[in-house]
Amino acid sequence: MSTPSSRPKRLITHEDVDTWLHATSTKRLELHIQATAPVHSPERAAAFVQMSELVLDALEEVRIISASLREGSQKVRGESKDLRAHATQLRTRGTTLVEHMAQLAPRPVEGSDAERRLRNICNGDHRREGS
Repeated sequence: MSTPSSRPKRLITHEDVDTWLHATSTKRLELHIQATAPVHSPERAAAFVQMSELVLDALEEVRIISASLREGSQKVRGESKDLRAHATQLRTRGTTLVEHMAQLAPRPVEGSDAERRLRNICNGDHRREGS
């Protein structure tokens, strides 16, 4: 699964990680069996060399996964910023439309003398109109 590129070509999925973890675990078990061979055997020396390579491969995979996650995170942050800007535009547009609608709404018309007197009575102004 390891690739020498400095940037991932595609986002890494959890299936990719699971596959890599399984392959690494299998290889580790094989190397463990070789490493338990007699002390001065060529198999044991080869196992330690391969273990070292396995660790280097694992570090490279972690670097690639980290770069992929960082790239995905930056993409999501950019999309989030775009969505916030769009939401702000929509709120501004909504406010402008409400203000425009308020300007188009009919103005309250002064009612008849009887309505005016009734409003005055309700507002506590009990004086007579011509007094």
